[in-house]
Amino acid sequence: MTKSDREIMEILEAYDLTRCAYSAGQLAGCDPKTVKRYVALTS
Repeated sequence: MTKSDREIMEILEAYDLTRCAYSAGQLAGCDPKTVKRYVALTS
């Protein structure tokens, strides 16, 4: 399942705030692996 642009931005903002995939996943309501994947795509 693909995330919408808004969901991706929420994930990245949560990661910027926490610098932790697990915490960002909790804030954004997704799996930490999803956070890692989108962070890796932007790096």
